[in-house]
Amino acid sequence: SAGKVYKKHGIPAISPLSTNINVTKDNEWYFRTIFDDNLQGRFLANYVKRVLKQDTASIIFEDKEYGSYLARVFEETANTIGLEIKYKWPFKTKAKDRLQRLEEIAGDIGRKGDAGAIFLSLHNANDIVRLIKDAGLENLLVAPDAVASKEFVEGFSEYKKEIENPGYYTSGIYVTTPLIFDTANELAHNFKREYIRE
Repeated sequence: SAGKVYKKHGIPAISPLSTNINVTKDNEWYFRTIFDDNLQGRFLANYVKRVLKQDTASIIFEDKEYGSYLARVFEETANTIGLEIKYKWPFKTKAKDRLQRLEEIAGDIGRKGDAGAIFLSLHNANDIVRLIKDAGLENLLVAPDAVASKEFVEGFSEYKKEIENPGYYTSGIYVTTPLIFDTANELAHNFKREYIRE
């Protein structure tokens, strides 16, 4: 909502985190330093097909704008590149039976056996990831930037399997993130050192 104020008064603003396409849309004063959800959804579908070499995928998505928009972009892209979308499981983030619905989805993935890679199109993926991993399901998990966070990783710290085997829940999940220093070049590492020093 502040974008309207920036536009009205000609105040330049930069968002380092907001991926929602509407934040900067039609506003010549509002910029972002991160990809938007349109790019993110297209990138993930292409990554599943071309890098992970998967021919099928399924989508679990929340009813909020973030999850439903990303799911739509992912599916539209999948349809153009030959990535078959087998199943789509929506759920309501604030429903009283939310956890029960996620348990049903995890059970459905196990029963069907042909869901392919699973795109987790939601802000908070902790519960569904825990259910999938605890069920021993081996589907590749792909998720947007919301999962590339310290909060996501720390959300498993109380569970016995995570305590005994750190990374039990988080290892092997493919996520979009603006920068991964493990694969960054020398210029990126120099920038990081300079930034921390200053």
